[in-house]
Amino acid sequence: MKKKSGLCALLALCLLLGGCTLPEYMKLKGVNTDTIFRREAPAGEETSPTPAPSERPDGCEGAALDLLEAVRDGRRSQVRLFSEDVPGFAGESLHPLFAAAYGSLQWKLQGFKESGSGYLLTVELTARDMRTVLQRLSDAVEERQTPGCDRPALAEQVLEEILGETEYETVTRRVSMNLSRATGTWMLRGSDELYNALSGYLLQGLKEFDLSACPLSEESMEDGESSTKQNLYNGWQCGFSLLGIYPDAPGGYTLAVECVNKNDGERVFSARNILVNGFLLEASWHETVGAGQTRNGGITISRGELERCGIRSVKNIRFLLEEFTTHAWPVYPELSVGCTVYPHGRDDSVSPLPEREGEKRLMDSWCAGVTVLEIRDEGCWGCTLLLAAENRSGEELWFGVGELSADGLDFDPGWSVTLPAGARAVKELRIPAGVLLSCGSDGVEALDFRVFVSDLVNLDKKDEGIREKGRYTLRLQE
Repeated sequence: MKKKSGLCALLALCLLLGGCTLPEYMKLKGVNTDTIFRREAPAGEETSPTPAPSERPDGCEGAALDLLEAVRDGRRSQVRLFSEDVPGFAGESLHPLFAAAYGSLQWKLQGFKESGSGYLLTVELTARDMRTVLQRLSDAVEERQTPGCDRPALAEQVLEEILGETEYETVTRRVSMNLSRATGTWMLRGSDELYNALSGYLLQGLKEFDLSACPLSEESMEDGESSTKQNLYNGWQCGFSLLGIYPDAPGGYTLAVECVNKNDGERVFSARNILVNGFLLEASWHETVGAGQTRNGGITISRGELERCGIRSVKNIRFLLEEFTTHAWPVYPELSVGCTVYPHGRDDSVSPLPEREGEKRLMDSWCAGVTVLEIRDEGCWGCTLLLAAENRSGEELWFGVGELSADGLDFDPGWSVTLPAGARAVKELRIPAGVLLSCGSDGVEALDFRVFVSDLVNLDKKDEGIREKGRYTLRLQE
């Protein structure tokens, strides 16, 4: 995609604005379990044929169809059962750019083979070419702008016109889908290649815009946005700067960053242990930068995670910045340094734990707290427990749930989180539909499980590292 430097600021503003500032281009309709194999298409829209339930393939092919249909129809809860990483689905609703790309999705399954503990499916994906959308937006705004015009408003109008067209260019790619089955649930191992093909190469198109060339004025800022460059680290081997803060970016709350590699070899920059207002989030980021080069990227925090933690206003963001050689990534960093960003001036306040009606406190000690905030019935997709963990000690602690039994049926929930000193986390524990079905038609009456809290130094030792432990019974049917 060619770049037009005179429109960098306009495009960055237009593309980074959230769904609240752009019109709704596509009404996404949730599909209940009774109509999961049917979709009512808008007039004139071609959709991939969906087999009737009796004709539908089983196993990994059926799972792949379920996932592709959920992505196309914008069914957030079903997509997240397969993977948390599918772009655009972390929040409560899809941004219009993702909705336009996913809504045009068509596919052909072309076979599969066993691969390790799962299956590797070959699928041909066809979607609207979103790189063309971005390029047309650039060209149209440059052609139609006049001196003194409101360029952001013009860009929104042009984008609405482009996304509203019924005829458009498409891009087709043959890619692989890696599906594995654990505790009765199919899980997707995503890749950049797959996610780009699903989104009509929207991710690649957005990444090609250079945010460092976007000197947005304060008058053009949305509330909470900032474009003042701030050096977070500057050493002999590398530099790392904050270029801007975009709360309403399509993927979520985004920090635009600049990575400077001063070495004579390629390096990987990484941000992990991302804490917002004291809550550890599942977000992470990395960027590969060539020798002696500068590269820009974006650390994105999903709005869904912020909402889950009850964070309405971001006061502080802390993360661990690491630099690796490409051979040592992601285990042995050459540099590891803590960074802090204050979007509204210095404010080290910690958000309180979210409160839910009917929440159940499990563990409440001097060093750790664990609470069940919510129990969600996902219908035919299973059951989800929303757990809040709190590290009240002065050292890093590991929290884990194990020895879980559903009415006597044992399975490993695979739930754990490592929290820095004083940090908190809200994380989902999912009970697959297969476990629930095995418990009979009346459903699960009670869950029995153990919660462990351990320090990291003695984590591999059976008892030495355990700080707290307890066995709990959670009744789902009163």
